[in-house]
Amino acid sequence: MAEPSKRDLAVLRDVGRLGHASADQLRRLHFAEGSEVGRRRRAQAVLRRLSEDGYLHRLPRRVGGSGSGSAGFVYCLGYRGQRLVFPALFPGRRARTPEEVGTSFVGHSLAVAELVAALVEAEREERCSGMALETEPSCWRDYLGLHGAKRSLRPDLGVRLSVGGQQLVWFVEVDRGTEGLRRIRAKGRQYLEYWRTGQEQQQLGGVFPKVLWSVPDRRRKELLLRTLAELPPPGSEMFEVRTAKGSASLLLGDEMEANEGTEGDEA
Repeated sequence: MAEPSKRDLAVLRDVGRLGHASADQLRRLHFAEGSEVGRRRRAQAVLRRLSEDGYLHRLPRRVGGSGSGSAGFVYCLGYRGQRLVFPALFPGRRARTPEEVGTSFVGHSLAVAELVAALVEAEREERCSGMALETEPSCWRDYLGLHGAKRSLRPDLGVRLSVGGQQLVWFVEVDRGTEGLRRIRAKGRQYLEYWRTGQEQQQLGGVFPKVLWSVPDRRRKELLLRTLAELPPPGSEMFEVRTAKGSASLLLGDEMEANEGTEGDEA
């Protein structure tokens, strides 16, 4: 059995950071050279080999159903893959035999992975530069809340990039429409609580990241807009809500394209 190549390791690290990723997402992230057909074939061959060698574990279901073919296969790290990349990614975490997890959890992981893939493609197309992505738990922020209580703010993704010489900084909440509005409101309050500490601003030269809620459709968007509008200042300036189709464009500073993507979604 051959040792994993440099690209193999990059694939495994991304699957480890994201938790789950589809074959199509991994192709877009790591197989950019050559024709479309060639990219798909190479990605399929590499993912099959890594699965057969125990570095990846392929879930028994596909994204998009059985008609999606191999592009719809979903992967997580296999036992050997965990042993290989966990020491660097998650020191102290033990490797375990992959277990079946709920569809909601997998769906959330894939939604984050889709956003990451879109941003990586944008940087490859030179629509942005200097991009740094923080996945969980690297994007989490520990801080002291009211009366010195230990608190932890847990976004789904942290994004830093430069567009036209301007640096854009974001926290991202990927919303799948499953959380109650009370919980959304509480999370918004927590961002405001963290903002008041000044902790992030000290690291970013006085700037606090904007917060994007990426939602599945326009109906959910309107619900979150109304809910977050109830929060005190500077919530109206801090929070943005977009559908999944417009989220990457907003993160890249393209407000017009972000709104057009939203309008195209079904209610």
